[in-house]
Amino acid sequence: MFPLGLVKLSNYFLRRFGSAKGGRENGNGFNGVNCDSGKEMKLYSAKKEEKPVIAEKPSNFFKTVSESKEVAKMYSMLSGCMQGVKMEFTVFSKIWDAYRHVWETDREDTITIFVKKKPKLKDFENELHKYQMAKSQLTTEKIEYR
Repeated sequence: MFPLGLVKLSNYFLRRFGSAKGGRENGNGFNGVNCDSGKEMKLYSAKKEEKPVIAEKPSNFFKTVSESKEVAKMYSMLSGCMQGVKMEFTVFSKIWDAYRHVWETDREDTITIFVKKKPKLKDFENELHKYQMAKSQLTTEKIEYR
């Protein structure tokens, strides 16, 4: 049963904008509810949830791909190549680890800290000598690593 205020409001909108399609219209212009008796008529039918006949499984090709002989062959070849690259990279990174301080420390911070210590001329010479030694070591590295 609908509250009387809701029925009146519904009647107003239905008279103003027209009655709903389908069902029967009572004398008040309201479709679906009999205002005189207060009985409710359904204007809609509930949508039934249908179960699929065949349960759909997500497609997964892992088993098919992993059992393929060609894929296994390519995987072993790729693993072998990557092992060689890994060894080369290890050698390469060991060479450049000696110069790590050059790119890891911030130049501006290093200069401000150095200047705050109020260094003497000998301290400046020692710092310059340290960087000149790094430069000379870099020039002696193999050409393919530069």
